[in-house]
Amino acid sequence: MIVVPLLRSPETLEPPLSKTFAFFVVACCSLSVHADSGPAFLTKEQASEAIGGKAFTFARPDGAKIRWDFKRDGTVYANNRSSTRKDAGDWTFKDDGAVCIKWRGGSNDSCSSYFMKEGQLMRTGSRSEESVAKAVAMTPD
Repeated sequence: MIVVPLLRSPETLEPPLSKTFAFFVVACCSLSVHADSGPAFLTKEQASEAIGGKAFTFARPDGAKIRWDFKRDGTVYANNRSSTRKDAGDWTFKDDGAVCIKWRGGSNDSCSSYFMKEGQLMRTGSRSEESVAKAVAMTPD
């Protein structure tokens, strides 16, 4: 008979699966809550850092390629690369971090929410599940 000495006293031993099981339960619950909660929308500060002083191109649902150039002073310039149409406006923030553009020309004023998806900046017209599913990628120029 071979006797293996215990490194710890029997009173301090725990069942070997208890910590593993607890970790698994916490990990599963955390993932399911995060998956159901939708994207993490950018705050005012994050959105300002993400778009301020930068230009992006995106495709509208009709296929038109649009370029927006966000200046740090709050102005924005738009250029429809599929036509000769251009516009300029001013961008501001709502309390929830949405970026609102009031156009000076004929474009429709709007507010958009931004979030990151797999390292790509995404823009959506609202925070509804349906709108998030149709979010457009904002490709940096």
